[in-house]
Amino acid sequence: ELERLANTDQLTHLANRREFAARGEAELERRRRTGTPLAVVCVDIDHFKQINDRFGHAGGDIALRAIADAFRRAVRTIDIPARLGGEEFAILMPATPPADAVVVAERLRAGLAGTDLTMPCATSIKVTASFGVAMVRESEENLEPALRRSDEALYRAKHNGRNRVELVQ
Repeated sequence: ELERLANTDQLTHLANRREFAARGEAELERRRRTGTPLAVVCVDIDHFKQINDRFGHAGGDIALRAIADAFRRAVRTIDIPARLGGEEFAILMPATPPADAVVVAERLRAGLAGTDLTMPCATSIKVTASFGVAMVRESEENLEPALRRSDEALYRAKHNGRNRVELVQ
């Protein structure tokens, strides 16, 4: 129980940054052995500060849990969704080629955008998120370069209008 608590984000019950890194290293080693593709998806809630400003931290928590719930519904059991901090999330997708990772990210994006969230004051809002997808390259010795590229694609999605998925090659 103590190990689970140490590796899990308390609010969303997803893997935390430390668990994401540890499991990511194992998946990176598997990728080296098998040659199967490994996708990294970075996710950020659009206009999260405005949600917190308007509805308080309780409203922000509702949005964070909604993202986590969407992940649990849309990803496979071998995928590793995590809350990296704040409104930043990532999903590690073993044995997933780029086109499939984009399909999953798009399904997550559309599902989230179509969901009404009830805030503490009984106001209903829609929350959107931006997604960046990158692949771990054969030459990479750790996840950091792919995470960085995925994050760059995420910010490109935000710059290009938010509520979208961007793939970086």
